[in-house]
Amino acid sequence: MDKKLMRLSKFLSLVLRHKPQQIGLTLDSAGWASVTDLLAKANAASLHPVSSGSRF
Repeated sequence: MDKKLMRLSKFLSLVLRHKPQQIGLTLDSAGWASVTDLLAKANAASLHPVSSGSRF
């Protein structure tokens, strides 16, 4: 697996499973978040810039 893709995967796993507050993401009562919100918050945090139109 490409290093960039692996880092992005680990980052998203961390944020979605354990630390959504790290980027200011709020999950609903079922643990879901909008993909749009996830991408916006991740980009705003400048941790791992991503876009919905790219394949990383």
